[in-house]
Amino acid sequence: MRQLSDILNDYFANKDLTSDELIEALACRERCIAKAADNSLTSTTSYAMSFDVQMELFKRYFENAEDILKNSITGRKAIELGPGCNPMHRWLLERGASEYTGVEMLYPQVSERMITGNNAKIVDNDALSFLVSQPDESAIIASRGVLNDEVMPSSNYSRFLVKEIYRATPKGGITIHSTGVSSNDEKRFFKEAGFKPLDSRDYNVVWVKE
Repeated sequence: MRQLSDILNDYFANKDLTSDELIEALACRERCIAKAADNSLTSTTSYAMSFDVQMELFKRYFENAEDILKNSITGRKAIELGPGCNPMHRWLLERGASEYTGVEMLYPQVSERMITGNNAKIVDNDALSFLVSQPDESAIIASRGVLNDEVMPSSNYSRFLVKEIYRATPKGGITIHSTGVSSNDEKRFFKEAGFKPLDSRDYNVVWVKE
């Protein structure tokens, strides 16, 4: 059997694995899920800048930014990873999401107090466990200050998570993530999974699945 690191690198790059290697990769994913569920995740507030500021910069990059967002979000299910006290559910629903689910394992009761409407809910789960259960190409996925190494239990957890984000994102759809203070690895994980930046300037809040 090859080293687990080599197996995982091929797994994340969508290269062929033997049946035994695939079993080993998926077992590693289960260990990552168990580690997250064992309360190793922590809360952080050290975001690089507010989500509103980042989306304003996004709009300055692209004159048709609002059209890009609405065309991708309208009529689709939206999932937010780690909503905490963020008001992103309103932002997504205002742009036409058919329903909203916030996945929060640290403060689900706090998140529940933030949401309004019959088409919005909070589930108490870790992000990877929840996404693994979602159908292919079924939702627009967003997060705020979650995809960084202050929060994630391990880099492999982050890589599995981004791979699942890619699988669950509709073809031609976007995924929106403010990664905070530790974005270099996360940017690599999004590219590795198959996402593309919207243009050569590599704006790293909104990614597209071509």
